[in-house]
Amino acid sequence: MPLKYTALPNDKFTWSVTAYGQLRSSIKTPDAPSLDIQLLAQETGEQRIVQIGLFDALEIPIGSYWRGQKRVRYPDQNQVVTKTFKLEITELNESSFIKAYSKDQEAEELAWNRALERAQEQQVAAPSSRPNRYVIPPQILKVNKRLAGTNYLDVTAVNGTQVLIPSLTIFLRMYGASKSFKEYFLNYKLQFALGKMIFPVDLNKLENRPDPSDYVIGLSKEMYDDDSPFIHQLLEADYFKGVHRFIRHQLNTQLKYGVYLKVPMWFKGTMRLQVRGVPYTTECGKARFLVYDILGLSYPSFPTFFLDRSNTTYTNDDDINDEGDDKPPGWNGPYGYPHDGKEDERDSQYPPGHNAGMVSYSAPPISILGAKPEITKAIRKSKVTGGRPDKEHYGVGYESTSTSEAFSDNDDIAKAREQQEPQKDDDSKKASANGKRLTKDVIGLLEKALESLHGIGALCDFQYIGGTEGDYYLTKSFQALEFSGEVSDVWSYHGKDPNDRRLLVVAKLTLNGGEEVFVCEIQPRINRKGNSDGNLKGCVFLGLPTGFGSEELDTLIASLVLSKGVWSKVPLRNTGPRYPYRHVGSPTEAMMARSIIAAITKLPGMRRRAKDKKKQKKAQVMQTPEKGSLNPRGWV
Repeated sequence: MPLKYTALPNDKFTWSVTAYGQLRSSIKTPDAPSLDIQLLAQETGEQRIVQIGLFDALEIPIGSYWRGQKRVRYPDQNQVVTKTFKLEITELNESSFIKAYSKDQEAEELAWNRALERAQEQQVAAPSSRPNRYVIPPQILKVNKRLAGTNYLDVTAVNGTQVLIPSLTIFLRMYGASKSFKEYFLNYKLQFALGKMIFPVDLNKLENRPDPSDYVIGLSKEMYDDDSPFIHQLLEADYFKGVHRFIRHQLNTQLKYGVYLKVPMWFKGTMRLQVRGVPYTTECGKARFLVYDILGLSYPSFPTFFLDRSNTTYTNDDDINDEGDDKPPGWNGPYGYPHDGKEDERDSQYPPGHNAGMVSYSAPPISILGAKPEITKAIRKSKVTGGRPDKEHYGVGYESTSTSEAFSDNDDIAKAREQQEPQKDDDSKKASANGKRLTKDVIGLLEKALESLHGIGALCDFQYIGGTEGDYYLTKSFQALEFSGEVSDVWSYHGKDPNDRRLLVVAKLTLNGGEEVFVCEIQPRINRKGNSDGNLKGCVFLGLPTGFGSEELDTLIASLVLSKGVWSKVPLRNTGPRYPYRHVGSPTEAMMARSIIAAITKLPGMRRRAKDKKKQKKAQVMQTPEKGSLNPRGWV
């Protein structure tokens, strides 16, 4: 659902964001000041200034269009373009900034001389005053006088173009990857800010060790991995430390009355900057570019970062909890409040996190031009070896989504695990024969469950899908398929042996009404220590309107490997409407049969069909049997 910002106008006009203004302290948002922004109505030309939360500006960039408090597409003027500039950033200098109404002295001098020449040619009196010429001409951007103090970083690109960048756009787009980094950077002295961002790493608690050239950082749970370059600069670069003092001084001395913040680049040296904005040429023939938004930048060189996290879940035993849990329909955050079908609203007059349980908060990503810093993840020593206890799990409806982030960096983790443990005989796999640890044989229960459903008339027919990648077929005999995947995809195989693939069974069910449904069961995984929770994960789905063939099955299998078996992360375009479920505890064929039938009734339209059949059957029972009937009670 699109976000609505209640601070923006709610009318029939389309409003564009044209400039950021003054920061002001706010009682309601003590951790984030409010920000004046200038809006322009496209239909009438009316200007309006409203206040939003500073971090809401991440979602309300200059150059964006809004109607009815929601962002909309609107045809840009022809001069708005995307360009990449090469910049040379030198020492911090307050003279590097201009104001919205800064005069262009060179253009004024040229215009004044031309006016004098015209007066002399026409033999008239010379003008009494010099003409006004501005660095940002009003025909390019007309800034309200109330925002006259707005600052722009003035930097000349290597090609000679004068690039003008809104100061707050630099902070919002370039300072840290997470909102928490920006918040701590603004609100705390350096040592206190770093105390909230990082913690000392205890190498004795780790299985892997950093290389001598690695830079070790322990990140707090609020930080993103991509915050590590900025934290490194705060720890090691005198320039960025000076930038922090410079910004904090402005806030401490002026925020109470309102401050037009000056924000320089966060590192000095050569950088490439990809921006969106308006190019124009001055009367003197000088090329300028007014930036609306920053889309990408290049980083300086960094060492390889060795990252430990206070909330890490990576351990040395391929954690048997790696498959995650599907969430109930409508899950939208840590509080589990379901969607009510209405748009999400954000009130900028309240703290940015006051409704975090209801609204996903993410700024548009910024591209890294060139090489990104390399990151190695720390792997904690495991504390437990048993499976997870039995607990109630929710199924996920076909329209539901998961807000958890996709798993990342599996390649690095798998390689680290393979290198740190010597290859040896995995005798622990013998434990898989123990009845308390149901593993490879348990998936065969699906065959008995489908046979029992067919025997009692709950299914008209069923067939299994057999074959290999790209070449599948339907058959009446029980078939199990293997998960494909690379060595780094440890979820797709058992233990340490990439050749011992996990299995899945896919069957095509024909219901009594002629409807076709697919069911898929995924085999539990055995970890390196021979343990498994024994819980089967299944899903029923309708398939695609165009059919479900070999190509679609290959895509589904690849998506399951990528999502580590979490159905809510598998795109709906791979399955069509679906309903995942999980068997918890020691499964039996009867329990599996009940789970499958219950899941089928949750598919779109299936519950209504089941009710209709029940009513039809009840009506047949109530019919008066004809004389001489061999079925006096009317059972069919």
